[in-house]
Amino acid sequence: MTCHHLSRSQTARSWPRNLLACLALSAAAGVLYFQFSADPGDGVPDEVVDIARLTAVDPIEVTSPSGDGEAGSAQASVSDIPAGMTAGGSNTLLEGRMALLMNLLLIERGHARLSAVPDYTAMFMKQERIGDELGEAQVIRIKLRHEPFSVYMKWLSRDKGRELVYVEGENNGKMLVHVGGWKARLLPTVKLDPHGKRAMEASRHPVTDAGLLEVARRCVAYRQRDLKAVSGVRCRMLDNQKFDDRDCYCFIIEYDRPELSEGYRKVVAHIDKEYSLPVSVKNYGWPKGNASLLATELDAQTLVEVYSYSEIRLRSQLAEADFSRHNKAYRFR
Repeated sequence: MTCHHLSRSQTARSWPRNLLACLALSAAAGVLYFQFSADPGDGVPDEVVDIARLTAVDPIEVTSPSGDGEAGSAQASVSDIPAGMTAGGSNTLLEGRMALLMNLLLIERGHARLSAVPDYTAMFMKQERIGDELGEAQVIRIKLRHEPFSVYMKWLSRDKGRELVYVEGENNGKMLVHVGGWKARLLPTVKLDPHGKRAMEASRHPVTDAGLLEVARRCVAYRQRDLKAVSGVRCRMLDNQKFDDRDCYCFIIEYDRPELSEGYRKVVAHIDKEYSLPVSVKNYGWPKGNASLLATELDAQTLVEVYSYSEIRLRSQLAEADFSRHNKAYRFR
C-alpha cells in the first residue's frame, strides 16, 4: 500500500481554494429558492418602513350587516349616494346589493382611469399564506409600466435589497431576480419563469399579475359574479375610512357558503375616493375543522392574503432604464 502525503507548502497553497469552494457551496445552499432574511451590510440605503401602518387597515366601527344582503335588482351611480346617508351604523352608507353595485361602479371607474395612465410608482405591501403558514409582511418599492407591461421591484424588508425586473416580450418571457444582502455579491442574477415552480413557491400570484390594474380587474370580475347570486352574499359599504392617510370607502363582503366563493369567505377592501381603486385588500378563507370561533379568532386563523398600495405616484415618466438590468442604480450582475 502506497500513501501519498502533501507537503506543507502544497497544503498551504490548496487550503484557500478549498475554503472558498466550501463558502460558495454553503452560500448557494443557504439561498435556495430565494427564501432569505434581511441582512445588514447590503449596501442598500436604509429606508424607514412602517409595516404596522401598512398592515393596520381594519375598518372603523365594523358590525354585522343588518340588511338582507341579497343580490336583488337595482340601478345606481356614484353620484346617487345622498350626503350623510346611513343604514345600520354611523359609518354605513349602503348594504346588500346596492353596496355590491356601488363597489363595482367605483372600481370600474378607477380601472378605466388607470388604464389611461402609462405608468406609476408605489409602495407595495403583501402578506400571504403559503400552504398552512402565514408569512411575514413584505414591503416592496415598485415601478410599473402598462405598455409594454413592465415591473421593477425592490424589497425593503425581509430579503432587503432583493430586486426583480420583468418586461413583457424580453428575456424569453423570464423575470430577472437577484437576492438581497451580502449574498448578492456571491450569486449572479437568475432568469425564472414567472409561472414556474421556483417563482411560485413563495408567492400566490405571478409577477405578470402585479399592479393595481390587475387587482381592479379581479375585483370587477368578483363583483359581477356576486351580483348574479340570488342570496348568500352580504356587503356593507362604510364611509369615513382611511388608508395611508387618504380618504377611502371600505367594503366588507361576506359569503354564506363556499359554493358562492370557493377561494374567499370574507373580503375587506379599502377603495381610495380620489383614485377609485382598491388600495388595500384583505382576503379570508374558509375554516378547516371547528368553525365555532369568535369572529376575531376566525379571521386571524383564516387570513389568506393582504395586499396594499401606498405612496402612489401616477404618471411618473418612467424610462426604459427603469426596467433594465443595466441601470447603474440597480445591482443586477
